[in-house]
Amino acid sequence: MLNTRIRTSLPILSKLLELEIPDNIKRKKEEVQRKTSYYYNKSAKVLRPLAIGQSVTIRKEIEWEPAVVVKKWSTPIFHVVRTSNEEYRRNRKHLRESLNNPTEYNPDITTGRSTTNK
Repeated sequence: MLNTRIRTSLPILSKLLELEIPDNIKRKKEEVQRKTSYYYNKSAKVLRPLAIGQSVTIRKEIEWEPAVVVKKWSTPIFHVVRTSNEEYRRNRKHLRESLNNPTEYNPDITTGRSTTNK
């Protein structure tokens, strides 16, 4: 497509029909990947793993809400967290360790069973 000439019935030199492939494409691609990696890694941080029952804050749109880690997902970067009334699966970068006192984790809440006696 690129760098090719259309074949027509008009006379044309056969040399002009041959492709011209630059020699340094692989080197340029590696250079672009190296630069991209360099600038990405300047601000990338390794996040500490979260424990089950740990108090966190979860990113919901523009606000951060308190939540508790309920379980780790099969993929290591995902965690299931429970806010006051819902469970969410979130990537680790959307969860922050909470500085507040840890919220009590009650496994019966995740199953929908009540633990209060009235």
